[in-house]
Amino acid sequence: MKKNKILKRIIAVVLLTIYSGSIFAQAASGSDERVIPIRIAGVTEKTEGTENKKVLSKSNGSGVQENVINFTGFPLKDYNPRPGIEVQEIMDESAKVMAESWVGNTADYAVVGHSQGGLRALAYANVIKQKALSETDPEMKAKYENAYEHLGAVITVSGIDKGIKMLEGGFGVLKSRVMEDVNILYNGLNSVIHNSQIVGILVDIGIFGAGWITDTNLSDKNEVVKLCLSLIPNENIRHYISLGMDEVNPDEMKEIRDMMPYSNFIAENVADIKTITKKVEDGGEWSVEWRFYKLGWFKIPYLTNVYYPHYKVYTEYKEDKLKMDEDIPVAYIVGLNNDMCSLFDDDIAAKEIRDSTVATLKELFDTAEMVHTIKTALLVGLLTNSINYAKDARRASEWVSNLDGEIYELIGSDENDCFIAKESQFYSREAHSKVLTDTSLGYEPFPEYNHGQIDPTENDFVKGKIIELLEKTTVKARTLD
Repeated sequence: MKKNKILKRIIAVVLLTIYSGSIFAQAASGSDERVIPIRIAGVTEKTEGTENKKVLSKSNGSGVQENVINFTGFPLKDYNPRPGIEVQEIMDESAKVMAESWVGNTADYAVVGHSQGGLRALAYANVIKQKALSETDPEMKAKYENAYEHLGAVITVSGIDKGIKMLEGGFGVLKSRVMEDVNILYNGLNSVIHNSQIVGILVDIGIFGAGWITDTNLSDKNEVVKLCLSLIPNENIRHYISLGMDEVNPDEMKEIRDMMPYSNFIAENVADIKTITKKVEDGGEWSVEWRFYKLGWFKIPYLTNVYYPHYKVYTEYKEDKLKMDEDIPVAYIVGLNNDMCSLFDDDIAAKEIRDSTVATLKELFDTAEMVHTIKTALLVGLLTNSINYAKDARRASEWVSNLDGEIYELIGSDENDCFIAKESQFYSREAHSKVLTDTSLGYEPFPEYNHGQIDPTENDFVKGKIIELLEKTTVKARTLD
């Protein structure tokens, strides 16, 4: 009994760690900085500020282009969840620094944003305009007007242009989707545990022996998730993901709140989007359960099939207009390498580990299904719930076999860059018609790069594409190597 308890705990941790790690590794590929690397002709000074207000750095030798302002991504590793920091605050500071930096410069410039920087780049085009209109100090007003007048283009690179699709509906919806997967895997593991015939296989693959794992109430799925989160080495990442899974009020993490689809920040600064949330039945499952027929004082037990429907909540939305002026050119560079193993330095080794792990787990679940099916055929399984254990094992086997697909479902699309769904990285021509891309797609696809690899401050090929796109505008850009 003790071995079974330990076994149950270890398998749950191993499997859920693989699952959680795949998701969290995506986010870890984002930039660690909240700065705007900038190289402006005639401007060399840096603006100093607090950790969360610093918006200029990496002047010369940053690898960016002349007359191109680069908005970097979300500072995942250094992010400290607290109520005070929001994207609007970052944008206000960015607009002020940019206005003061561009004084006396007659050249047009482009704003390029990667990841969260893409969202901010689109917002900047509207914020700088609003500052120019509303500023009451004459000197500062003239600076904002000059900066707005010389804005020649906006380009996003794997941008969170419409928000992070996996956060659509908020933390509660994300948690329910994660827990649905957790339940599938957990029930599959239960089917394995309830087969003494399979224990020998588990011993052979060396699953025993991790006594360092602390006691956890595995009947509480939330506790299982927390156990997996505790294995994430970075405290800040662990902290804010834990808050999200605890369905904390989004105002407790305002910067993440602002990156949710259809957030107030997006509605006020980026685009008008009308949404309709719908809930539809999306399949279901049958379960053989005991019921009781009441006959006077007696209850007669009988077996019956019970159907439990699954529901899918999704949002239909109609794009309206971007907030930025229609005459400002825009372009979208979209990352499409959705191979999760590409996130690791040694992607070949990562694939071997993933494939080996998936094969082992699938063998466990398939064996559990076979044994429980045999038990049911011999009738002994009717008294030990083997019918349902067999179904649980089969569902878990299907889930493991489609591991990447299940993670893509969480991200929100099969087409993604290991973090951001393709649909979230660009707006259609109906939302903004002056698109620099000539293709019918309305964006520049980069299937060879994931979210981290496509960073324009490091990727020479992406830098070249930015220069190529800007040749169609008034911005005179060149790479500064």
